[in-house]
Amino acid sequence: MKKQTLALIGLLLFYSPANAVNRITQDQNRIPNASIIEEIKNENKNDRRQILCLALNVYHEARGASQEEQMMVAKVTINRANLNRWPPNICSVVYQTTNVNGRTVAQFSWVTRTGDVVPGEHDAWLLAQRVAYLAYIDADIYDRTYGATYFYSRQIGRPEWARRMEVIRTPNTQHVFLKEKNED
Repeated sequence: MKKQTLALIGLLLFYSPANAVNRITQDQNRIPNASIIEEIKNENKNDRRQILCLALNVYHEARGASQEEQMMVAKVTINRANLNRWPPNICSVVYQTTNVNGRTVAQFSWVTRTGDVVPGEHDAWLLAQRVAYLAYIDADIYDRTYGATYFYSRQIGRPEWARRMEVIRTPNTQHVFLKEKNED
């Protein structure tokens, strides 16, 4: 029991907001440069960072989904960054944590998993990068989520927090897209 408690404390410290910037840098530094598409390599340092955070989120949240659905997941992340009530940039949105009943909870579940976050499926990683790059550089890409700021996977079922949300899009996809009822 003592080892589990220490591990939990370490995990909570590791994922604290103060360590989010370090985590972003560590994740990106562990991705081999050869596995990053040329378009991203050519961006300035800040844009590259934002695109890679977005690509990691698309990869972990929507790997295996269609390109269109991955674009919808990317748009949710970007929609959040464009609203004042969310952190002001994509990396901060992706790595945002909150305290719920004394535990640190991330906005995106993969962020707090203890496993390796480095993409292991090469083709899926390349697609996630392309989607993230297009979503990031072309803000005018049609938002098929209609401004959604939340989504959940149908595989896990409807989470408790989704009950107070307005369903925006439920296309024939693996995800359901939502926003808060008073959000517009």
